[in-house]
Amino acid sequence: MIATIIALIPAQVLRILIDSVILSQDMNKLLLVSLIYAGSYLLIGSSTFIKDVIMLSISQFIATNLKKKMMGHVEKLKYKKLVNPDSKTLESYFNNDVKLINELFTFGVVNIANDLFKMIAIIISIFIYSYLFLLIVLIVLPIIMMFTFFVRKRMLKAQFQTKTLESRVNKVLLENVEKN
Repeated sequence: MIATIIALIPAQVLRILIDSVILSQDMNKLLLVSLIYAGSYLLIGSSTFIKDVIMLSISQFIATNLKKKMMGHVEKLKYKKLVNPDSKTLESYFNNDVKLINELFTFGVVNIANDLFKMIAIIISIFIYSYLFLLIVLIVLPIIMMFTFFVRKRMLKAQFQTKTLESRVNKVLLENVEKN
């Protein structure tokens, strides 16, 4: 959330720079606001780096714990269930499911929260800038959201089909590797 708020600083500083400082032709103010503008990009880069490091650490922690728990469940299975022809499917699901859950956290949940905070911050920025423009945005935003839900539904269906096909390919590859 902090990184999102920091990302909106340059636009506001640029607005102040153009609307006030340049018109006043005060070189000291121009230098100060220009340094603040450049410094805001340094702040954005730093906060994004810290956010990415935290996300990576948490996602690695989640993936490690999931694999440990899944391995614990696999160890409880009877030997016959592990040697039947579907054991390759079990192995491919084991690897693919952990990978997908990790990607869901890293790229899904965190990005959705980040995008939500960005939208709220942008709406506040627009409100500060112009009431009329905010009204236009609030009319167009639901249309964009409906389109996004439509596309998301289709993408989830395609992702499920891809996962199924990937599982089948992994199963065939494992069988062929064991034969050789």
